[in-house]
Amino acid sequence: MAKFKIKRCSETDFTESMLPHNRIEMFFDCMKLRLREFLKLGVIILLSMLPILTICVIRDNLIADAIYNTKNIESAGYILLLADAICIPMYLLPAVAFSGAFRVIKNIAWGDFVFFYSDFKDGIRLNFKIFSVTFLLIGTGIFF
Repeated sequence: MAKFKIKRCSETDFTESMLPHNRIEMFFDCMKLRLREFLKLGVIILLSMLPILTICVIRDNLIADAIYNTKNIESAGYILLLADAICIPMYLLPAVAFSGAFRVIKNIAWGDFVFFYSDFKDGIRLNFKIFSVTFLLIGTGIFF
């Protein structure tokens, strides 16, 4: 025999004074209600940034090895140029993550229903071009 849980009801009705009044209250209200979606977005963005972070760490170790152990400054310059040329197209991965994430965040902020994966996919479809151009310009500006 199944046991049913009795839901507790609130003593007061929902009133307009309970709504968030400014953006800070809206932010904390969204964080309280949709924490799981924000954590998913954070993990997706972190995973999209890992290749760039990995290449930067490997680049720094190779440059330190070339400068301190072999005293060859010229090879360090070639390593830096090659790693930076690899990192610039890698900025397309975070562009994909951010383009989907902004659609999900917009739906959360507007109070719309959030179907995480379909909204994320729609955000990629709608926003990828502008985010890819922006992130490629940022990558070029950072590394050159």
